[in-house]
Amino acid sequence: MGDGNARNEGRRWLRGLQFAAACVVVLIGAFAVGTAVAGPFFWYSCSLDGLEAHGPSQASIIVASDGTRIGLLGAVGLRQPVALHRINPVMRKAIVAVEDRRFYENNGVDYIGIIRALKSDVASGGFTQGASTIEQQLVRNLYLSPQQSISRKLTEACLAVQLDKQWSKDRILETYLNDIYFGQQAYGIEAAAKAFFGVHAKDLTLEQAALLAGLPQAPSTYDPFNRPEAAKARRAEVLRAMRDAGDITPGRYRRAVHSPLGLHPQRVRGLAGATYLTDYITNQLVSEYGAERVRRGGLRIYTTLDSKMQTEATRSILGTLDRKNDPAGSIVSIDPKTGQIRAMAIAQTGKHISFDLPVNGRRQAGSTFKMFVLTHAVERG
Repeated sequence: MGDGNARNEGRRWLRGLQFAAACVVVLIGAFAVGTAVAGPFFWYSCSLDGLEAHGPSQASIIVASDGTRIGLLGAVGLRQPVALHRINPVMRKAIVAVEDRRFYENNGVDYIGIIRALKSDVASGGFTQGASTIEQQLVRNLYLSPQQSISRKLTEACLAVQLDKQWSKDRILETYLNDIYFGQQAYGIEAAAKAFFGVHAKDLTLEQAALLAGLPQAPSTYDPFNRPEAAKARRAEVLRAMRDAGDITPGRYRRAVHSPLGLHPQRVRGLAGATYLTDYITNQLVSEYGAERVRRGGLRIYTTLDSKMQTEATRSILGTLDRKNDPAGSIVSIDPKTGQIRAMAIAQTGKHISFDLPVNGRRQAGSTFKMFVLTHAVERG
């Protein structure tokens, strides 16, 4: 009797497993058919129709501690869009190799990349790798808010697939290269080529292109003016990716990876206030709020700067180093009680100085201790 009950129980379990397996096969088949007919996100509603790209950026206003306006920050004048054929092919290869190596094969979402990123995250116990394609990054920058949620990520992936259907790969890559932020207030590859190397995008070398391609992931972290060793290491990652993709030979890789950074910046002028001070404030804002939010502008940025002390600091430098061949000087005034910066001035007689001496100059500070906590509040304008 007991054996009969056991056999009956075993048969029920077997029938249950067979039914479950059949259901899984049906679901997989339905998903496969839906994907083949309507794409991988047939079950999720999204459409590019009716969406408008974020409008032209507005100036953000920089305000001193007493409420006076001390400058503007904006990207309108810094974006210089160029056609894809005006961008050196080596730059296109570099950005694809490091940002989305299956760009020309995927349909807007890289499923292999997602699995690889998940595997890496599980192994490290955290979120160490992303798997966003160029299409996903582009729709995020053009159409979506910076809000982080599962729904936003699904919408991003769905729109990326729609974009891939409607736009050619060349159009996607051109728009992406003209939109991303490279640091130094440079949005787009033409502005970046000038800001870092003083050349046009069509004239970039392999070494220059590899450096620039590594910046969008974290412009402040890999800023070659402020962190040259980190920038070199990131450039090496890009060069390795290009070597592994077959874009450059092992010999060319070895020569490039050991070459100097070769920076030759050309100040790209935009709105008023595009100086060492706005560069410093921009880097803080991008780290806190993201490049796209800063690019859109419309912010009112409250600082700890004292407008009168700022003016006096500049006047003091020029009054002391007043001869033609005198070096540049800088003054940083800090409230010892709070560590807040009250003035940060850089000047040189007869010259316009854009290089941030106290932040990037790597000079001996003597007994001075600097605490860079300039920006303390930001609100929508």
